[in-house]
Amino acid sequence: MSEEVGRVSLGMDLDTRSLNSQISSAANQAANQASNRFSSVLGKLGKAFAAAVSVKAITSFTKQCIELGSDLAEVQNVVDVTFPRMSAQVDKFAQNAAASFGLSETMAKKFTGTFGSMAEAFGFSEKEAYEMSTTLTGLAGDVASFYNISQDAAYTKLKAVFSGETESLKDLGIVMTQSALDAYAMANGFGKTTQQMTEMEKVSLRYAFVQAQLTNATGDFYRTQDSWANQSRLLALQTESAMAAIGQGLINLFRPVLVWINVLMGKVVQLANAFKALTASLFGSAGGSKGGTVGGGVGSISSELGNAGAAANNLSSGLGKATNAASSLGKNLGNARRSSANLDR
Repeated sequence: MSEEVGRVSLGMDLDTRSLNSQISSAANQAANQASNRFSSVLGKLGKAFAAAVSVKAITSFTKQCIELGSDLAEVQNVVDVTFPRMSAQVDKFAQNAAASFGLSETMAKKFTGTFGSMAEAFGFSEKEAYEMSTTLTGLAGDVASFYNISQDAAYTKLKAVFSGETESLKDLGIVMTQSALDAYAMANGFGKTTQQMTEMEKVSLRYAFVQAQLTNATGDFYRTQDSWANQSRLLALQTESAMAAIGQGLINLFRPVLVWINVLMGKVVQLANAFKALTASLFGSAGGSKGGTVGGGVGSISSELGNAGAAANNLSSGLGKATNAASSLGKNLGNARRSSANLDR
């Protein structure tokens, strides 16, 4: 009897091991399938995330380029108005400002245009204003490098030459009191004190005084341009200049479309105003006033319907022009892509 039991027990052990093996194999297969599916899902999510990040990065880059390009165009307008006969010289100065003074083209034109405008307001000629403004602009770059401050901070401090404000210059070690200016004037050929000077003469005195006080800082960026800080600053400036140029190209590309969009929106506003007037004549204005008499109301309705129809016609015409502009832009983009493909081949 015990032998039978032993044989049965042995058989059961063998069956159990086989079952466990099958279960283990099935579990491993299921785990592998789940792992593969999970890896596939993660891969797809990763690709989707990368695509989203790429689109966001491209959008952000394009926006920055357009903003920089727009800023450069705005400061160019100031330069052209301030220096109508010398804007070409300002352009050349600004294009070399990165290597000479650590200033981007936009910064150089902004500083030069503002300094020049302030100088002309005090009665200096265009040529005198050009000499003063470019000197102070270059000095702003050198001061930023020498004192390790931002170019904008240095520019703000140097505007004291025209405003006469003294506190901001103290951060640069310059104490521009009236007595200090008087002593400098008498020692350097001005021949009179500040009380006897015109406002224009005071500006000339402060201009000379500040330059004399900042002798150590003058030329600092060029002297130390190989330093890590100035090389990093130069790289950032060159990147900004490249982005500004790209931005101006994008502005040239999209400006016609933007013009027609604004025309369209003007027509939409006209149509909306006509609709508001029509509903006001029928049901009263939003403020609670009632409509007029029936006859007057019918006449008003007829007039407003005519205005609405004219506005709708204008809107339709504007839409047609916008469509043509968009179609032309599409053709230009297609030609640009084909040209690029030909260049690649």
